[in-house]
Amino acid sequence: MILMDPCRGTGREYTYIMRSHTMHRSARVVGFLATALGALSFATTEARAGTKCDPDLSSACSRGTTHLTADRPEGLPTTIETPWMPSTGSVQVKASLKVDPVKNGGPLFSVDMARGAVLDATWGTKGKLTVRPVTAVQTDGVVRVRHTLTPTVQVKLDLFGLPSTMNFPATTLVNRLPGAKFNYDSAGQKSFQPWGLAPVATPVEGPTLDASRLFSVGFDILSDAITEYVDGSLALNATTRPTFTYRTTKVTLSGGSKVLASATDEAQVDWNDGDYAELYAMVEGEMTVAGQMDVKPYVNITRVYGFGGLNIGVPVGTMAQTAYSTPPLKVAYAQQIIHIPLPNVHAPEAADLKSVPVGTEVEKTVTLENTGELAAEMSFASKDPEFTVPTGKVKVPAKGKYEMRVTFRPSAMGPASTEITVTSTDPDHPVQTIKLAANGAVPGKAGAAGGEADEDGSAGAAGCSAAGSRAPASGLAGFGALGLTVLLGVRRRRA
Repeated sequence: MILMDPCRGTGREYTYIMRSHTMHRSARVVGFLATALGALSFATTEARAGTKCDPDLSSACSRGTTHLTADRPEGLPTTIETPWMPSTGSVQVKASLKVDPVKNGGPLFSVDMARGAVLDATWGTKGKLTVRPVTAVQTDGVVRVRHTLTPTVQVKLDLFGLPSTMNFPATTLVNRLPGAKFNYDSAGQKSFQPWGLAPVATPVEGPTLDASRLFSVGFDILSDAITEYVDGSLALNATTRPTFTYRTTKVTLSGGSKVLASATDEAQVDWNDGDYAELYAMVEGEMTVAGQMDVKPYVNITRVYGFGGLNIGVPVGTMAQTAYSTPPLKVAYAQQIIHIPLPNVHAPEAADLKSVPVGTEVEKTVTLENTGELAAEMSFASKDPEFTVPTGKVKVPAKGKYEMRVTFRPSAMGPASTEITVTSTDPDHPVQTIKLAANGAVPGKAGAAGGEADEDGSAGAAGCSAAGSRAPASGLAGFGALGLTVLLGVRRRRA
């Protein structure tokens, strides 16, 4: 005796259909797992492939920049002092010099990264951004130096047994000079790779000593009391070739797991959600200066009142060379915000495939949105082979949408369901699951959700018992065999 199934035909036919369907589904489930595992790894593989990031080629990393600039408006704290020149004699000179900014010439030095200090962000762990400084993108950082030499001079006279010392402070000297500034102006600059975490040495080439006359003035216009009894002139040549060495000492990021102090450092930042990330950055650096000061004085005494005409001065060729260096000078930058574009993928909330006759297929378009400021890559996998989705990867531009086509082709009557895995380069939700359900209907009798009556009054697909139709999928038992369509569901994302 052959048992008949009202929905499928003979028992023999029924057995064949179920076995074929089971074997087909098992093979496709294995394929689904392989596809899903591969999809889960594609974003993390890109993110962890190395420290280099090219946002134009990869959607698993991003780049932020910030303009850093700082300067020092005042001179160096170090005073360079010469010994008495010469060490003995009737006329001796001693000078104290400072390295100062040129009057109306800007700061002593500046550090400028005008096109941006670069920070790369990658992700491979859910809810974590890995950020690191990038030092080899371009050479657009610049250290600029411009300085003058500011001298204070002492002249010691020992004439006719009447020793005396004349003191000429820098302010006294400069106020007596034309233009009220010393005749020394030296500058230099050096390009470097942001962030300047490696030392950047900027040498400043000064003029030769003989060509570097700081000032020349007659005693008659100086204010020291003894100059009222002495005729003559005072001049000073000086030059220096300092090296200004800058280094960024640390970069502190808001929420960062550690301070960045070298080009190889990286920090983890917790990340919840958003179309972009903005990190506050506190950047600190230091400047050290070292060099040698060469000084040559010129003093000529032509007359001392009460003693007649004279021609006494500092011996020709007298000079002094003095090495100097400064302690590290703090270079402070204003707090900056580093803006990092990110992908931000949103899965849909609902869709409805309704009923589809066995042996036919229906296509449903499901809209996925990338609200982020960076392009997103997506791949898809369906757990049930009767629901097919696009293969490979798709790239969705920033603020763009993708219409994913889901095709349902039932091989048997009754409720069917699947989970569609959307794997993307979204940093905090790299994997999103869409639960999708539909219903296989009697061939040639496409019904709405819940099943419509056939012409003969039967319930169509909804009238098939569990013995003659596929069993409800796990998690959908509440729908029984009624063939009710289940709306597309997805874990809710942020508003």
